[in-house]
Amino acid sequence: MNGRSRRRLAAVAGLLALAAASDVHASEDPVLRQLQCTGNEPFWSAAVNRTTALVSWLGAAGREEAVFQGRLDDLTWLPPGWAVFAGDESEGAGRFVLTTRNEHCLDSMADGPPFDRLAVAVLVDGTIGTGCCRTTVSLDVEAAPLADAQAKPVGDWSRYWPELASGIDRCVRTSPLGVEAVTLAWPMNHGRMGARLLAADGQRADCMVDLVSGAPERFDTIGGDDVMPGENEPRFLPARDALPVLGCGRVERVVDGDGHAAGWLHYGGPCS
Repeated sequence: MNGRSRRRLAAVAGLLALAAASDVHASEDPVLRQLQCTGNEPFWSAAVNRTTALVSWLGAAGREEAVFQGRLDDLTWLPPGWAVFAGDESEGAGRFVLTTRNEHCLDSMADGPPFDRLAVAVLVDGTIGTGCCRTTVSLDVEAAPLADAQAKPVGDWSRYWPELASGIDRCVRTSPLGVEAVTLAWPMNHGRMGARLLAADGQRADCMVDLVSGAPERFDTIGGDDVMPGENEPRFLPARDALPVLGCGRVERVVDGDGHAAGWLHYGGPCS
């Protein structure tokens, strides 16, 4: 191999490494996910996520409300940190634009600690409203890389995901707990498996499933001091109507056999 070929291979390897690093970066860096804003004189409020804003304001006929479809851009590179949402209402109510900046903001008509951001809103009739926002920052779960079970190391229980997925789904759907996460799953003899389930209130249970019939055999309540090797690394978060809000760690997407979202694998332990 000549020098030019070696340099070309090195450049390709560098690009591949950069692409891999970008995938990790996307799943590990928290991003601005939600804004909850309010203002007075004139009154207005907005609940904003990455693509939608639910806006209320006082119009000629009294309090009005509309949903605006658009995009939330987080301008982290512009000091001290700005974010802009612009969207249109499908029923013709008009356009809503919200601009915020990182700055302690006091609402004279609300008790409690300062808000995170100062806000300026352009309401549908062109009125300018000022106010304050609270923010939700989370890992960008929508941009998370797809989980690869075959690449998982020994000790990572999710390496068995392809064979355990149907049983995990059965446990989540039939559990009396109201499952927030699956903290561990493992194969057993004779076509059976177990899954450790975690509820929102902290209760835990082990679910045993017959993978042939798909029917859960039992749910056993687990005490707080019973921790199995590999538990919580990762946690599986089943897909819900709302995306999970994760303030730390690393996340990977999991899909079912039809390519639909099944949930997320979250590494890094519990966090807000």
